[in-house]
Amino acid sequence: MFNGSRKIFMGVLAVALPLTSVAFLTSPAGAATKPPPFTGAATGSVTCTAPVIKISFSPPLTFTTGGTTITAKGKLGGCTTSAGSNVNISKAKITGTFGGAGTGCDGLATGITTNVNFTIQWKGKTKAGGKATLTNSTVVLSGAAPSTNGAGDVGFQLPNPADAPGGSVVGSFPAAPLTTVSKVYSAMTETALGAKCAKKVPNLKVVSGSIVLP
Repeated sequence: MFNGSRKIFMGVLAVALPLTSVAFLTSPAGAATKPPPFTGAATGSVTCTAPVIKISFSPPLTFTTGGTTITAKGKLGGCTTSAGSNVNISKAKITGTFGGAGTGCDGLATGITTNVNFTIQWKGKTKAGGKATLTNSTVVLSGAAPSTNGAGDVGFQLPNPADAPGGSVVGSFPAAPLTTVSKVYSAMTETALGAKCAKKVPNLKVVSGSIVLP
């Protein structure tokens, strides 16, 4: 009797152990499920409050000449997306080109009415923490107006409020027409910039303000 029962028990155990091993391998206790990845355009809106952008003028600005071509290149940090967005943004790169009035510092002081074109490359994750490969934002703004912050530093308001509609965004954070306003500033007062304009201004560095899309 004992030997027979033992054989039956060992047979059941031999069948049960492989099944248990398979269950253990396929469904480990406490295993975390990765959030699904996302590829495409970010939705909602984004505000970046830590811009660092170098704006270069060709030829260099004096009071009345220079700045026929203006280029911009830099990074955006401090980015926060709206509750309805599908992503969180960690950082971004921004590049841009636009034609100035060709009238130097005096032209910047009166504002730019030609289109300002930017491309923004975004990096971030989905709201659930998954990998995100995001479409660039192609931004067209209707000019730029001069602006000054509370410290007296000179900068730009984008788009120029004298031009309507304000512009458009294609790709991530899309909008047409664009209705939000971005303001960015240098660390230079009008007096300091004027002293440089009396010589030459090859570039101006943006160090504060906010970029808002869409």
